[in-house]
Amino acid sequence: MDHAELIAREVGKELGVPVKNLLRRMTHETQTHRSRQQRLLGPTFRAHCLATGRKVLVVDDVVTTGATLHAVRRAFRSIGVELVECWAVAATPSR
Repeated sequence: MDHAELIAREVGKELGVPVKNLLRRMTHETQTHRSRQQRLLGPTFRAHCLATGRKVLVVDDVVTTGATLHAVRRAFRSIGVELVECWAVAATPSR
């Protein structure tokens, strides 16, 4: 289990909402140790159809460039999810 999933489970408990993995990562390269330019290309995701018509809260552990959260939002919006809220625990300083 990754850090973001552990955090999401705790957030779900506090909010009293179910936590489900509704994303499939289509690219498997980690963002760790990549340059800013490489990170901005971001990963790609496919959203599960169970998310359609729902409000979605995405929880991430660290935001570096925002590319991952933008890719996640695009994936959900592509299946008609209108509200995609993204929360992160930490962010790296801008340069």
